[in-house]
Amino acid sequence: MNKELLLKNRLERCQILEKMGYTYDHITGKIYGTRKKEIKRKDFSGYIHIYHINPNFNLAGHHFAWYMMNGTVDYDQIDHINGVRDDNKIENLRVATNQTNSFNRRNVIGYTWSKEKKKWHSKIKLNGITHNLGYYDSQFDARQAYLKAKKKYHII
Repeated sequence: MNKELLLKNRLERCQILEKMGYTYDHITGKIYGTRKKEIKRKDFSGYIHIYHINPNFNLAGHHFAWYMMNGTVDYDQIDHINGVRDDNKIENLRVATNQTNSFNRRNVIGYTWSKEKKKWHSKIKLNGITHNLGYYDSQFDARQAYLKAKKKYHII
């Protein structure tokens, strides 16, 4: 095992893979290894992941894609706009912060049942602060309040 490969940061890993002949097709979003074979391996979260030489030298495919198109890795996160984690087409990728990346989560409900008030409680989180959107008699109304607030506050 080559210990110097373990210590590389994201930029250095991208540069090493590019020099070795890894390529990226921005139209299809596919990444190809040194033998021109498509990289299809995914990590436990469903993201395309490049593992080279050993499992300790790895890089998320969307980071390599962004680097190949923009020449930089100077960002907090890269977000998949459509939420499909293995879709690395360049038009599907954007720079994001942790907060803006979480804005497009689809499994967030935005409301809970309050046993105390016997109503549906709607709330939204922004900049680490939970904002109360009110209590509602119906689940539908609580959901609508959340969706309205999401359009207003979760703007990317």
